[in-house]
Amino acid sequence: MEECGESLWTDEEVSNPAIEKDVLAGDYYLLLDGEQVLAIFIMQDFDSYYWPEAKAGEALYLHRIVVRRAFAGAGHSQTILRFVVDRARQLGIPFIRLDCDRYRAGLNQLYTNLGFHFHSEVTIGDYHGNRYQLDVTSSEATG
Repeated sequence: MEECGESLWTDEEVSNPAIEKDVLAGDYYLLLDGEQVLAIFIMQDFDSYYWPEAKAGEALYLHRIVVRRAFAGAGHSQTILRFVVDRARQLGIPFIRLDCDRYRAGLNQLYTNLGFHFHSEVTIGDYHGNRYQLDVTSSEATG
């Protein structure tokens, strides 16, 4: 959960009470190799917090993509994205969306390298984010 020595989330943001609703809703997904957890991410069919103007059914939303450091650089982000692209296509949903702190250059670059396009900026309290979108109907989309 750290990039260049900086925490991506506070302990409070990843505490049991903070994530319980998403876990119970079935929004957390694990990428496994046998019983070994390689990565974890949240996939939701709505995001009224970061994308309040969005219409239901127009996108799947990715949050908190975490690849364990021991498995970083092995293409697991691409594996997650292929899974989410396939799921969106199965559901007839045209977009995958995510947000990222606009000051985390490495993460912003990762998302553009994965094929996401800058959509817009979002500011909520002290959070200044970039919103990205991937059109799964495009031939550029993974999968």
